[in-house]
Amino acid sequence: MYKGIGIFSLISVVVGIGFSATLAIKTPKAGATESFASTGSHVISAESLSPIKLDPSQEAYCKRTTTADRIHGKSCAWAKRLLALMSAEPRDSIWAEKMESDLRRWVESLASGGFTLRNVECRSSWCVLEVGSTQAGTIEMSLRDANKKKLFDPIEDLVAPDIDNPNIQDQVVFYKRFCRSTRELLDDNGHMVPNFYTVDRGC
Repeated sequence: MYKGIGIFSLISVVVGIGFSATLAIKTPKAGATESFASTGSHVISAESLSPIKLDPSQEAYCKRTTTADRIHGKSCAWAKRLLALMSAEPRDSIWAEKMESDLRRWVESLASGGFTLRNVECRSSWCVLEVGSTQAGTIEMSLRDANKKKLFDPIEDLVAPDIDNPNIQDQVVFYKRFCRSTRELLDDNGHMVPNFYTVDRGC
């Protein structure tokens, strides 16, 4: 009888250990799931954000664009399309805040060239940068800097005279984020992006 009780107790202990081990194995997974779910807290829905619009100087210049000025008219249309895409995106706060800070520092490093930051905003896949310039040149990011920041070269940019000071140029530049893999570096025809076959691809 004592032997029977001993065996029964031993079985109970083994089962108990096995059950505890199962819980121990599952607990980290549950914790990981909760941790993964909590990462969503840095994503802000598009509905809770204000739509992004062209700055007044660009808007005024686009309104003055005649049908004969096809190049600027096309650029205005693309810029508005990209702003609509950005406005529909949620904001990935972790990525957006870092990229905004990086772009801000980059523009500040070009102050000697006459560039000043007007505004910068990023969402999840896109950033729009607005700068003022006292010189004729436009702001350009080197391919090396773009690669380090994991951004495509400017997708589109608009240059217009400042609405308050015609001696200053306003420039709006759009950048797209490298999101997933090298697959997004090529369009359906095998051409390098950024181009407008792939602008609708978000992160």
